[in-house]
Amino acid sequence: MESIYENKELENFVEGEYVNIRDSESKIPEFIRGKEKIVDKTDFNGKPIKKVQFVVVDPEDPQRKEKKLELSRMHVGKSYNKPFE
Repeated sequence: MESIYENKELENFVEGEYVNIRDSESKIPEFIRGKEKIVDKTDFNGKPIKKVQFVVVDPEDPQRKEKKLELSRMHVGKSYNKPFE
């Protein structure tokens, strides 16, 4: 996968430890079974919510770097092992 960043430090900061899906991009992440967990978060209004946090890898990434993907309860069933668009 070709980087859009010229600066590796900037790329690492922006990409971070979470999956980043850009507009018009479709990915099928590989879920690492047994590493999912429920995490406490806050929504945009500051209200506490729970999300399911998965650990995934991009099968097209030769480094197979593990990243986090958080989904609401409603989206887990729709997205688990399906393309993200």
